[in-house]
Amino acid sequence: MRRIWFSLAAVLALVVILGAGYWFGAQRGWLGRDNPPGEVNASALPAEAITARDSATRAIAGSSDSNVILFGDFHVHTTYSADAFQGSLPILGGTGLHPIAEACDFARYCSALDFWASTDHAESITPKRWQQIKDTVRSCQKVSSNGDTPDLVSFIGFEWTQVGVTPEQHYGHQNVVFRDLDDDKVSARAIAATGIGGESAMRRMARPISPLVPAADFPNRQLYFDYNRLISTLRDTPSCDSVTPSDQLPGSCMEFAPTPGALVRKLVDEQKLAPLIIPHGTSWGMYTPAGSNWYKTLKPENRPEQLSIVEIHSGHGNSEEFRAWEEVSIDSSGRQTCPRPVSTYLPSCWRAGEIIRERCTTAGLKVDECEKRAAAARQNYVDMSIAGHLTVPGARAADWLDAGQCTDCFLPAFNYRPKKSVQAGLAATHFDDKTGQMTRFNWGFISSSDNHRARPGTGYKQYDRRSNTEAGGPASEALLNQMMPQEDWDDENPQPRSIPQDQLLELPGLRLVEYERRGSFLRAGGLAAVHAAGRSREEIWNALQRRETYGTSGQKILLWFSATDAKGTRLAMGSSASTKASPTFTVKAAGAFKQKPGCR
Repeated sequence: MRRIWFSLAAVLALVVILGAGYWFGAQRGWLGRDNPPGEVNASALPAEAITARDSATRAIAGSSDSNVILFGDFHVHTTYSADAFQGSLPILGGTGLHPIAEACDFARYCSALDFWASTDHAESITPKRWQQIKDTVRSCQKVSSNGDTPDLVSFIGFEWTQVGVTPEQHYGHQNVVFRDLDDDKVSARAIAATGIGGESAMRRMARPISPLVPAADFPNRQLYFDYNRLISTLRDTPSCDSVTPSDQLPGSCMEFAPTPGALVRKLVDEQKLAPLIIPHGTSWGMYTPAGSNWYKTLKPENRPEQLSIVEIHSGHGNSEEFRAWEEVSIDSSGRQTCPRPVSTYLPSCWRAGEIIRERCTTAGLKVDECEKRAAAARQNYVDMSIAGHLTVPGARAADWLDAGQCTDCFLPAFNYRPKKSVQAGLAATHFDDKTGQMTRFNWGFISSSDNHRARPGTGYKQYDRRSNTEAGGPASEALLNQMMPQEDWDDENPQPRSIPQDQLLELPGLRLVEYERRGSFLRAGGLAAVHAAGRSREEIWNALQRRETYGTSGQKILLWFSATDAKGTRLAMGSSASTKASPTFTVKAAGAFKQKPGCR
């Protein structure tokens, strides 16, 4: 009998040890593999097809313009970005890994782009992954072997993904793109953003998948193990010393910059590089605190002169238009309150109050008490900023109606922030009280996709929204309940009181943002267009430097825009002029060419 009990105890101890080892090892990524960059398809498009493409565009332009219009995407993510990897997981309706090589092939064969850039989140790029990104982009370019007329020009880049908790701390996201592919012409590291406390927000918020998930979804277990390896590797990679100049840092650390000025200093002053630095998603309220504006970015220490291009539209919507209404009111002391609705805009904070008022009235409480609770709900929402929806327990996406949306804007970004729109940026001016110097932005415009599934140029065909946008989510209601616990949801008796900020300090994962609701406002994405003298890397880059660019909402729309001054001098798109008389503008536009059936 003792032997039997001893054997059972030994088996039980072994099971406990193996279970603990699995639990710890799965979380630490020991069972995972590194995400590979993939293999680029080694076949370029036929030279005659590229020549025909350019000839068709030039034929519409006429003899007055020798340039060719080329289309690209300067905002592309693969599963080297932690959020893209997370979205690729089956529990979120994903379809598995989408590596950099896949992005190259999609740009060449599906969306038929002329140029593209790899811009994964720097916060997810370790030194090893940075080398793999560079090598894969070079492999993509090597396939384009038609001399000065390549079928596809590939650029190396990364995204600096800064998020501030308050308007005073928030600068937003910026893509960094380099002209050349050689090691000495690109940054030694992908430089990430930092948030409060000097730590990357993405690095701080990244959490491993529970070991229960791969056990429950056993056929796809390796993907979850691989994701946890990515998260573990990011946490284990040391941060670079914040004082040592960028050009003197070792290659084994991850580098961070807290502000746009610090990013420019590291790239331009210390590494002697000349990249494009492109703000994007500026009015997207999913991560931009209410009340944010452009003024601190215009301060000379943030080097606004280095921001020569702005992304005006992406799969997250349009960021162009300014509106005079406010998503939050801020008085002279900095106190924030909820503004009243106007005919074209319903503040989300106001809708929070109305939801609570409706519940309160249904519960039979007195009118005065319901009004008091509605006012408290409005302020609670304001206090929580981008996470204000959490103050209304059990509220579903449909309960918010069109709150936070610019209802008279063209394809507006979700939870629109008008003071961070491109029009607001162009109107903003910084005055130096000591020197009297005036600083303003002088932008060229582009659009891009911000696709997270290695699909550059998704706007080429407006179809398959679940694959060509970020509109995903939990694969089942059970998984939704696991990822965003809904213990406070009671459809029969919804709580008629909002939750104040001090009770929401510990915010779980995906509940921070309106993950489900924002999916309704995602689109296939836009395209960057340039008027270039030819198809070479240098000619495309020169067009970007001249700001002879424009953005489309997805289709390959052909546009010519110029001005003629009082002396008869023609000024190309992107030019600057000082004149006392209004110039004459000439605009010519043509719809995109009809697409043939084929790659979708």
